[in-house]
Amino acid sequence: MPEEQTRQNKEYKMAVEFDIFVKRFSELDNFLREKSGDLLMKHERRIVELNNAQLMAGKNIDSNIMQSGYSPNHARRRRKKGLQTSFVDLKFTGKYQNSRKGQKVKDGLNVVSGVDYEKYLRGNFPRHVGLDDKNSEEIASLLEKEVAVLIEKYLTK
Repeated sequence: MPEEQTRQNKEYKMAVEFDIFVKRFSELDNFLREKSGDLLMKHERRIVELNNAQLMAGKNIDSNIMQSGYSPNHARRRRKKGLQTSFVDLKFTGKYQNSRKGQKVKDGLNVVSGVDYEKYLRGNFPRHVGLDDKNSEEIASLLEKEVAVLIEKYLTK
């Protein structure tokens, strides 16, 4: 009987240890979300560059053209300056793109600007800030090793 009791105690202990591991693993999502802002801030410059490139091509985070073109009056002014008018490319002054930077937020990073144009764009093109799938994949590949290290440290603490 003592041998059977010892075996049952070992099984119980293993079940408890496994439950602790499962509980820790189930909380990994929250841990990674908490760390995501810091991880993304390490790549802030590249994230802003990629988002600016999307905007200059007139594309939103869904890779769709944000607007097919300019109003006739505005298009006429752009043509006179030698600028394209087939889509909104945000190259008119460059102030907006040059002022953009990453800002750490709860679950990641937001690209913001202090210029007034930011309010206009967010109001009229709410999906203009962020990365499309292709650019998100580039950032994900940059983060893979860093996230793997975080996960290992988290699970072995």
